[in-house]
Amino acid sequence: MVAYRRSSIVLADRVVFVHNGRIGATGTHRDLFDTVPAYRDLVGAYDDAVEVDELARAVRA
Repeated sequence: MVAYRRSSIVLADRVVFVHNGRIGATGTHRDLFDTVPAYRDLVGAYDDAVEVDELARAVRA
């Protein structure tokens, strides 16, 4: 499965993190988040984008 939502990724037994077109690391979400800075940055950027999107929706409502 290809996923980008954290809620889907945390359910996976194994995550394959692709970075710059190559496999950068594999493991559980927690392992990657704790040990791979580029993965942590990607997850953080997604979380930030979701927050901005939710705020924009609230303003439009």
